[in-house]
Amino acid sequence: MNILFLISVYEDLFLEYIKSNGNSFQNFYGVAYGKNKKTQNKAYKTVIYFSEFMNRNDPLSDQEILAIQEFELIANVSIAECIHADRHIKRLHKNQRELIASRILLATLSLISNKKIKIIFSEGADDFLSLFLSKYFYNSDEVRFLYAIPSRLGNLYHFSDNINNAPIGYEKRFKSHIELGDFNKAKEFIHDYVGKRSQPSYINSSLNFQFISWFQIQSFFTYLKRFFKEKNTLHINENPFRLILRKINKVLIVFRYGLLKKYSLNYQNDRYFIFPLQLIPEAATLIQGRKLSNMLSIIEIISKSLPFGIKLMVKEHPLCIGRREFKIYRELINFHNVELLRHDVELYPLIQNSLGVITISSSMSLEALLLGKPVAFFGDIYFQNLTNSYSMKNLYEIDKVINLMLNNKHHWDEIYALVSTILESGFPANMDPVTYDDLDKLPPLKKYIQEFS
Repeated sequence: MNILFLISVYEDLFLEYIKSNGNSFQNFYGVAYGKNKKTQNKAYKTVIYFSEFMNRNDPLSDQEILAIQEFELIANVSIAECIHADRHIKRLHKNQRELIASRILLATLSLISNKKIKIIFSEGADDFLSLFLSKYFYNSDEVRFLYAIPSRLGNLYHFSDNINNAPIGYEKRFKSHIELGDFNKAKEFIHDYVGKRSQPSYINSSLNFQFISWFQIQSFFTYLKRFFKEKNTLHINENPFRLILRKINKVLIVFRYGLLKKYSLNYQNDRYFIFPLQLIPEAATLIQGRKLSNMLSIIEIISKSLPFGIKLMVKEHPLCIGRREFKIYRELINFHNVELLRHDVELYPLIQNSLGVITISSSMSLEALLLGKPVAFFGDIYFQNLTNSYSMKNLYEIDKVINLMLNNKHHWDEIYALVSTILESGFPANMDPVTYDDLDKLPPLKKYIQEFS
């Protein structure tokens, strides 16, 4: 069985995976942003490099254009949307993006067909190729797209074959748990999880703002070395001097953010929904958000839809302090029924006293469900199938959705079935592209797919 790795940025992960879990595969292929010792490793039989297409300016042939249009129809997603979802592609000049993205996609699909690739394994669903291929091969019997994603409960990961982060075979297994009705393990887990006021493991991250750290210094000099050594690659092309300026700007944003007056909640008197700001840029906004990922615009839409006497409490993501443009804070607090909270406000009392959570795809939505609160989504997330989950994609129906949330009755059996499905899907190996470990604990992909599909 042949496997194709989509190597987004961090080149070590899949080489280590091949060492520990490669016995069940015949040949390894890859798609990478640029050439270096790791992406040119002899473990890969063939690698497609973005860099090989960056200097080609000749127009697409009529045959290539027709092929792209046909692929868009099959995948039910446009190349344009995929380009908008890729922060690296967007660094290119606007006239280059569509041309380069189209050629890379054509080359990748040709490789998959010619080399009889059976599994496409991505570092995550946060680039244009992952978005397109996940849609193109969804429900395919010949080729399976998958990636590892934190399960959002504790430290487990699971494999997903859908950009909404669903565990493989989620709908079928969720229905099976509902029919079985054995929820003792799920109830015990929720009781323990809520009792400890737990949060997903990635919330406690080295990405939290620091004025300066040894890790940041090491990362800068590693980037500096690669900048001068690796030419014509997509993600090592920003002038290091600009990185220093960006760090200075982050410090200034943190300082100004600290001066902003944050709202002090009165849990006895305030009636409110919560909108958690999410990390940018990342898959949860660029990919799960799809066409609705601008958070300031979304907050304005919610503000216009709230009934009299109800506020929207906006909470900053702890990993995004210093990353978000300051003008966003200034504009959102100008809405009459929107308030900015401290980013370190206690999460569980905040949710327990709320009317519910409205989000693109934040993990806070899962905690809200565990605490008996309704959630509403502007993006794609797999547990939108629950009775207590509401879609806000129809912007002219948001007022009605909010009224449904205000009259929400919680369906606990569905929550227990959701948790049961997440727990049975999980494995303890850490598949984060930067901090990965315990790859020997990964379940064999073929067996995992067969078991859970």
